[in-house]
Amino acid sequence: MKRLVLIFGFLCCFSVFAQDSFFKYAEFDSSANFNLKNEDSTYSARAGAKVLLKGFDFRFYEFTETCKFDENVKFKSPQYSAIVDLNSLFKIPLNFKVGTLALSGVISKLNSPSLSSYVLPFSNSAEIYDIAVISVPTISSSEKDFAFSVASNFSIKDKTSPVKTVKTFAFCDENFKITSGGSVKFNLGKKATLSVGTNFISSCIENSDTVWNSKRKLFPETRIFSGNLTANFASKYFDFSFLGNIYENPFGGADFCTSASGKLKIMHFSLGLQGFYASSDEITTSSGKKLTTFQQIKILPELKIFSNSNKFMMNLGSGFLLENKRASIFDEIELVGKGSLGLEFKTKKNSTKLTCQASNINLKDDFSFSESEINVSLKSYFYSFFNSLVSLSNSFALESGLQEFSGESSIYFCGYFFKDKQLRFSGKISSTYDKEKFKSLKPEVSFLYRRKFNFFVLNLSCGINYNLKF
Repeated sequence: MKRLVLIFGFLCCFSVFAQDSFFKYAEFDSSANFNLKNEDSTYSARAGAKVLLKGFDFRFYEFTETCKFDENVKFKSPQYSAIVDLNSLFKIPLNFKVGTLALSGVISKLNSPSLSSYVLPFSNSAEIYDIAVISVPTISSSEKDFAFSVASNFSIKDKTSPVKTVKTFAFCDENFKITSGGSVKFNLGKKATLSVGTNFISSCIENSDTVWNSKRKLFPETRIFSGNLTANFASKYFDFSFLGNIYENPFGGADFCTSASGKLKIMHFSLGLQGFYASSDEITTSSGKKLTTFQQIKILPELKIFSNSNKFMMNLGSGFLLENKRASIFDEIELVGKGSLGLEFKTKKNSTKLTCQASNINLKDDFSFSESEINVSLKSYFYSFFNSLVSLSNSFALESGLQEFSGESSIYFCGYFFKDKQLRFSGKISSTYDKEKFKSLKPEVSFLYRRKFNFFVLNLSCGINYNLKF
């Protein structure tokens, strides 16, 4: 923590003598969280700073472990990064990043290629498979390994050229996991675009499971190659995306899987269609994860109805998912289904959303609901309520042939104390219950103070919650 005090003092001094032409601003973040329980209450804290210069970005954050009040403070590994942007300095479209970096975006589809198992009635947009995202640490980041990356982003200003942008990147972490990729975006007219890309990973994986009933074949640490090909098409009436993954098998040969999603848009009606297919039930992904989902089909229709004055909107949505999957690597393959229905009323100042979801429907033998779960949720939002947001929600679930009942309710409030919104307060009370009694009650409060000076930004936050179990 002494390092953060020194950094904070340095930022204060540096911001006083900084010149606007080179120094943009410095920002200091600090947050604390207290989780109070009947017993074993815990706390955690985070603090850090970042300095933005012309063409440079420096960050450093330090986190504590989640500690009990009678324990000594334990720190996690510090998270830090440095960015050099040559485009800001010399108009060269290159940037370099070094530090504890996170790799996300389409590259995560090489680790978890299947579709999302969530079936939400109001989310039928086609997935966008763009180039990987290389993220630097923030106050809310988790621990990441040390890594280095270089990326470029070329924008074509010639209006007659069909090529709009060209992006490339290369990434390597301390475990010598090497990742690279690129994408090209084409302009097909005023209202249509097409982008194609590819990504590659060279990583070391192994399976040394000692569980006697594991169905996974054992193999020593092996470096494998995996890659994907992406395509995204967007237009006024139809969006489409395609993803094809190929994996080197640790025992020789190659496996592949593909996914595609599309969205048809006609007036206020839209229809989303998504699918996933894996060539084998023995695919090991680039992170060493064993694939447990092998085929998926998802259908997501949605209809919006507007009033004549456009002050009121009603949204009707639904979703259906069929999956051929294993619950775990130890189980047999099953055909299961999920479904959802939703109704939403929305104005400029409030909205109410009612959803009903059914999951774990066994479709293989007898269309069984014996292990299914039905979840009903009602949420209401009130906007601009005394310069705030108020949310009320209630949901309940019926499980195991409608024999088990559980529910959750919450009230959420978020508001600002001053017109300049320097101080924000939010509070939430949530409870869980079953058919016999209340199981828990959890009130939460949080404060966020944000103050901007000429060359300095200060962010302070604190959260307190009390988990009362009955």
